[in-house]
Amino acid sequence: MKSGRLDISAFREEKNLVDSALMSFLLDPLSYGQPGGSLKLIESHMSFVFLIGDRAYKMKKPMKLDLLENLTLAQRRKNCLKELTLNRIMSPDIYLDVTPVTVDPDGAFQIGGSGEPVEWLVVMRRLNEEQLLDQAIPAETVTAQHISDLAETLAKFYRQTEIVSMDKTDAIANIRSLLDRNEQSLRNPDFGLLPTFVEPILRTVRGLLNDNQDLILARVEQGWIRDCHGDLRPEHVHLGPPVRLIDRLEFNDRLRWHDPFEEIADLGLECERLGAPWIYPLLMEELTRRLGVGISKGLLDFYAGLHGCVRARLAIEHIRYQPELTEYRREQTVDGLKLVAKYACRQL
Repeated sequence: MKSGRLDISAFREEKNLVDSALMSFLLDPLSYGQPGGSLKLIESHMSFVFLIGDRAYKMKKPMKLDLLENLTLAQRRKNCLKELTLNRIMSPDIYLDVTPVTVDPDGAFQIGGSGEPVEWLVVMRRLNEEQLLDQAIPAETVTAQHISDLAETLAKFYRQTEIVSMDKTDAIANIRSLLDRNEQSLRNPDFGLLPTFVEPILRTVRGLLNDNQDLILARVEQGWIRDCHGDLRPEHVHLGPPVRLIDRLEFNDRLRWHDPFEEIADLGLECERLGAPWIYPLLMEELTRRLGVGISKGLLDFYAGLHGCVRARLAIEHIRYQPELTEYRREQTVDGLKLVAKYACRQL
């Protein structure tokens, strides 16, 4: 299971780079004890996932963003361990271990070896990708029963997850900060979004916060700010059976602290963007029934606007890191903002 050679000092310096020799090693099926096996690489903005056999190995990229710092080996190990802990709550049979990539004195790599760690991997059981919600929607294999089962899984999680004690002033300040970040990116002229399109949406979402501030504070007082998933997107929902939720956000606790219905609005809009508008109302209905508590239409519209703009911001910000996908990311952003206009800015 050994291959590849490198200068170990490069890792001790903990550069903001992925070593090419390390990548060559991780892209070799022999490194996983499967010579001749088929290996698939999935790259996201913050990680690489190597799929081989019945396992998935996730490596975090050495990078620093506003709310994330994974530059050092120690930071990446810490976040790998936290990802394992958080996701075992929701998918204990999927998240198996955190293991090092080591290097021996001769400079040879090994996964889980006894040499010096130079990188860390989250080891997961590989899921059937066809059963991921983002794949099942375009394939038209999602059923109402799938969404009912998803609502049951989410309701159980939201009932059991920790209630976050939060000062009401902090709650509103956190939301305003999120709005500020959205507006800064979506107004950035470098991204080429038309102000005549963007500005009415941003003003309306900001106004919805003012209109619904008392309802938000009531949700805080009632204990509905929970330690949620934090990144509930269609690609993080495996329809099973059983339903499993993966990739719970680990690198910043505050990004998980919100009203469960915020996550549902976020997930619902993403499902509609992928071509399944029927999922959002059904999921809302099923989850409301199981939790035994509803939410006002005005507040739900605000949540849709807030998190729709978050997704639009994240899409457009990817242009900085993936300039070859500029047109795709711009289209993705515009599609997301059109949904914000549909749900949160109904008069536009």
